[in-house]
Amino acid sequence: MPGIENLTIVLFKIISVFVVIDIFEFTKALASTVQGDITPKNTGGLTLNPLKHFEPIGFMLFLFMNFGWGEPVKTSMTSYKSKRRGTLITYLSPIIVSLLFALTIKYIMAFTIALGGDASWGYYLTLFLAALRNDFVLIAVMNLVPVHPMCGSRLIRCFLSPNAQMNFAQNEKMYQMIVVFLLLIGIVSPIIGTAAKLLLKIF
Repeated sequence: MPGIENLTIVLFKIISVFVVIDIFEFTKALASTVQGDITPKNTGGLTLNPLKHFEPIGFMLFLFMNFGWGEPVKTSMTSYKSKRRGTLITYLSPIIVSLLFALTIKYIMAFTIALGGDASWGYYLTLFLAALRNDFVLIAVMNLVPVHPMCGSRLIRCFLSPNAQMNFAQNEKMYQMIVVFLLLIGIVSPIIGTAAKLLLKIF
């Protein structure tokens, strides 16, 4: 029945967003912890409990507009041997891991289709895996955007001079408001979606 199928797709999307945000934020916490940062553990971020990484506004935007976020894991650069390298590792790791998950799911989907493509379980499992793969690519792409709370906000600072970093921090709220405005008028989502589609051909 079309109604039940549509409801199933929505349910799969909700579960997928929970899973993707959870793994993304946990990876960030783990990457920082491995480098000696105790902040993620002390603030409860070093966990796979999805409720710890749930942020309602970011979750709903991700669900309906393909641009959102989880509760950002708190990190500290003071324990890194090199602040620049440590920051790059911490904030690039979840992006890379998300793409690797997407690539892995691509091959799992091929196996699932070959094994049970004609069965109802195979069909619904493929639907769920497709949602998961799509969302892993989406979260990787959207986190390249250089505004808080996306990883790009931290990554871009690694390539700025101290003065430029200060100016960026002072104006970050304005940049964030601009991105939210562009999101609401329907400009950001198509750009993110197009980039994600291009990556899906690879991953």
